[in-house]
Amino acid sequence: DAPEAFNRRYGQHLRPPGHPRAEDQIRIAALQNAASITPGDIDYMVDTYDANIRYVDSLLGKLFGWLEETGRRDDTMIIVMSDHGEAFWQHGVFGHNTTMYEEISNVPLVIVAVVKAVVAIASNNT
Repeated sequence: DAPEAFNRRYGQHLRPPGHPRAEDQIRIAALQNAASITPGDIDYMVDTYDANIRYVDSLLGKLFGWLEETGRRDDTMIIVMSDHGEAFWQHGVFGHNTTMYEEISNVPLVIVAVVKAVVAIASNNT
């Protein structure tokens, strides 16, 4: 979970920890009674997800900064990928285990690498 500072960035819809309609409770409510899901519930789920993405992004920024500062950037290949997307009630479900709609199957793949050209000179000593 993202630290509180990241949650506050999206905070207008985030509820305090232990709130009876926190993330797991919203998922359970959706399974039991879809009509009980409110726009506020959907906003909460999206805001929580966005806060977590922002947190991971900040960690990647620290990694990239460290690689630059230590002179390792040009010798490092970084691959960032997701194994699945996340549904936010677009097709009546939350999560990622129940459908194959685009929000689940469309995932990022980012490759950052410095390509160094290697030139080999072949000599024929015959």
